[in-house]
Parts: sequence; structure tokens; C-alpha cells
Amino acid sequence: MDYSDPTQVAVYDNRHQKFRDYQKGAEAIIDAVKIVPEHNVIDMGAGTGAFSLYAAPHCKTIYAVDVSPVMLEYTRQKAEKRGLTNIFFCQGGFLTYEHQAPAVDAIVSVAVLHHLPDFWKLIGLRRMIQMMKPEGRLYLFDVVFPVEMRDYETQFEKWVSSMTKVVGLEFAAEIETHIRDEYSTYDWVMEEFLTRAGFRIDNAEYTDGFGATYLCTKAA
Repeated sequence: MDYSDPTQVAVYDNRHQKFRDYQKGAEAIIDAVKIVPEHNVIDMGAGTGAFSLYAAPHCKTIYAVDVSPVMLEYTRQKAEKRGLTNIFFCQGGFLTYEHQAPAVDAIVSVAVLHHLPDFWKLIGLRRMIQMMKPEGRLYLFDVVFPVEMRDYETQFEKWVSSMTKVVGLEFAAEIETHIRDEYSTYDWVMEEFLTRAGFRIDNAEYTDGFGATYLCTKAA
């Protein structure tokens, strides 16, 4: 995907809504992190607003952070239509965003960290934890591979096939690109990174489709 092309950003949003229920997903995160109206939250890798737009009514402030100004503008327009005024749109990413406001109560990041090679994943996690209050919560979802996976060819074929049925051939091609060229890591590596960055892992869930969800707390 070319995230600087407004047309492709709209296509990205439409495709993802074929297999993701944005509202249901955001509500699950809000419940897991225990976000309340006085909380300030960073959405790291906000994309087209899958979390920010639905979480904004439940918290004080959302900092929607993304490297793509086109995605931020796309989400800003959606926010305007909904009358949301508590979302701040910030261009940047794990390695570049400078949080100028007070420390936040929570950071949410969904399917973004895999864009960084492993060395930079840890740097990004260490940068994020500096933006959080003591006992701040992190919700991290990403594609993570099980270290015990042996028949990886069959598993990858099942993943691509399932996405072809749900979203179509073009998105399935993106899954193939992800496997071949992007930086999803092993489960034990991700857990080690989170711990070494200074987080306590309160819960880690892994699915058959390589989805991993981590609910963490900033350790003392």
C-alpha cells in the first residue's frame, strides 16, 4: 500500500472493515485497558482511526499518532463529521514521535510494530514507556509467529487462503508480502522485548491466525 495516496488509504480502510469490526474491537480494548473519561491515551499507529474514533467519547484526550499525513487527514475528516474535538493528530511513529504533553494513562497500538526490524522494536517500546505515567497500561496487538511452528508452509497457506475468502486476492497478496518482507517476530522475542523495555506482561493471548495480544503495565 502507498499510504501517501488518498485513494489507496480509502481502499485500505474499506478492506480492513471487511474482516475487522472497528467499534467492537475498540470497545474490547477500552474494557481491557480500563479506559475512563479522565484518561489521556496515545493511539500509536492510528491509521484510519479504527481505535481513535470509537475511543474518543470514552476518554479525555486521544493522541492519534501516525507516520502518514494522508491517513491522519483521512481520520481527521471522519472525526469532524462525528463532532469529535478531543483527538489530536500527530505525525510520527515509534522512533520519531515526541510527546510534548503530560504522560499518558495508556498507549494502544494495533498491527503496527511489525513494520520495525527487531532492533528497532525494542527502541520503540522503550520510547513509548517514557511517555506513560507510572502504572500506565499498554495494549499491543500484532502478527507474531509461534516459535514451535514447524510446518510453516502449510500454516502460511491456510492464513493466505482464509484472507482470500474474506477480503479477496489483493489483500491476500498483502499477507504474502507481510510474510516475505515485513518484520513480524517470534512470540518469545516479543515477550522478551516487552519485559526488557520495562513492562510487566499481565496477559498474553495467541491465536491460530498468528494474532498476538499483550496487555501490559509499566513496571515500577
